[in-house]
Amino acid sequence: MSSAQEIEEHGIVHALALAGSRALEELLEESSLRSELAESGVQLILDGSHNWLGPKAMGIPVSTKTKADRDCVSVAAASVLAKVTRDRLMVELDQTHPGYGLASNKGYASATHISGLKELGVSPIHRTSWLSKII
Repeated sequence: MSSAQEIEEHGIVHALALAGSRALEELLEESSLRSELAESGVQLILDGSHNWLGPKAMGIPVSTKTKADRDCVSVAAASVLAKVTRDRLMVELDQTHPGYGLASNKGYASATHISGLKELGVSPIHRTSWLSKII
């Protein structure tokens, strides 16, 4: 994952690369898995037309595919896992940052979320550059 602060400071593409490289580093911590992946000819598939991972792919070949979450079962599964993880995080954040309706709106700009922002102001988990467009 990348934090709201990292996205604000470096931009979304850099934050995607940070999150992706963190996931790869964690995955490749186990040396036997690293060897197995190298021997099996694994490649990374990114949904979209841009290789935002670039050199942070740690030597693993990367292919990009627009609509990969629709056309590739492994990308679709990864997308579901990412969304479920994000939704769970939003439920947790609702406990520490009440009043924005995060448990129900999952951070999207619902009327409840916008109302909470107007009433409570911006919290440390909010991306201020994005908020300038709605409040």
